[in-house]
Amino acid sequence: MNTCAASVRTQPCGTNGISVFELNFCAFKSLRSRMRCGFAEVAALAIACRNFRQGFRNRLLVFPVTECAVDVCGRGGGIAGQKDSALRRIFSFSKRSVQMQECPSTTLMERPLGGFGNERCAIITGVARPTGIGRCLVDSFLRQGYKVVGIDVKELEPKEMKGQHHGDPAEFPSDHFHFVQGDVSDPAQAKLMVEEAVWWFGQHIHVLINNAAISKDSVGSKDSMKVFADTIATNLNGPYYMSESALQYMAFGISSIVHISSIRALQSEPDTMAYTASKAGLCGLTHAQAVTLAGKVRVNAVLPGWINTDSAGESALRPEDHKWHPVGRVGLPKDVAELCLFLCDENRAGFITGQEFVVDGGVTKKMVYPE
Repeated sequence: MNTCAASVRTQPCGTNGISVFELNFCAFKSLRSRMRCGFAEVAALAIACRNFRQGFRNRLLVFPVTECAVDVCGRGGGIAGQKDSALRRIFSFSKRSVQMQECPSTTLMERPLGGFGNERCAIITGVARPTGIGRCLVDSFLRQGYKVVGIDVKELEPKEMKGQHHGDPAEFPSDHFHFVQGDVSDPAQAKLMVEEAVWWFGQHIHVLINNAAISKDSVGSKDSMKVFADTIATNLNGPYYMSESALQYMAFGISSIVHISSIRALQSEPDTMAYTASKAGLCGLTHAQAVTLAGKVRVNAVLPGWINTDSAGESALRPEDHKWHPVGRVGLPKDVAELCLFLCDENRAGFITGQEFVVDGGVTKKMVYPE
């Protein structure tokens, strides 16, 4: 495996230097919106930005360049193929010099990542929508002191001016929240996104919540098989890829994986075959992982029912919608978030693994007769 390393110094940092680039770290925060560069390149920049911001000016930063990273770049070359030219293009902003040099092959875990002590790190997928369950999870875990890496295939949407929302990314502290845009259905991207999370917030991952999902109606689709395959790829394969990628960094005995399934795994409506199959599959994945990872990582599933994620908030609902639920109301994203916080706390839920928790206000237990 080829490895390139950057260390921020005022003087040359050793032999075999390739060249000196000018780097403006002020451009990093808006890098994703300003440049169309490959995922691996953005990850390299994020690593440099994180360490520069924290003052590790004399530290060697290592970013592995693999064939998988080249595939994600999607340009038939990327860093591994055209390392010097690609890096020269990226590190061409100005204001601060960076020395590039060749280093021996290494792994992420062989380089210390800084003193984060016992602070816990969570990865949460599916966080783009400001009114969604994922964004509420981010906000809830941040409030509990977690460092959170949010992942979504879409860009983060700003909070709604009216109605409900669960935190604006601009309001999240940068030393506790980091967003990565990527596709969990791609195993190469899943691996790289987990590695970026580790670089950003420390050596260990304590919580992985697989919330990212798509729901496409195959009725009337010209290619219903593709809809089915795409849904399974994101909703079921994605959680497996993320789990496998994160496992090597999870602290055994104090870590937890939570899959966000759905009561559709238990009940169905017409024309929901892809979504229902994917959510039922998550329940199977949950108990299989729980047994496989026994004594290492606890794995549980949460099955939400009707959760109001409409941007209009309460105004999107009718009185009869609330009345339909035995508890007297439609669910809220925070209902899911509170359960996830409980399940991820080994002091309160350390004896719980391989289980499915329905959060639906009692609807699945309600007998329904024809009117």
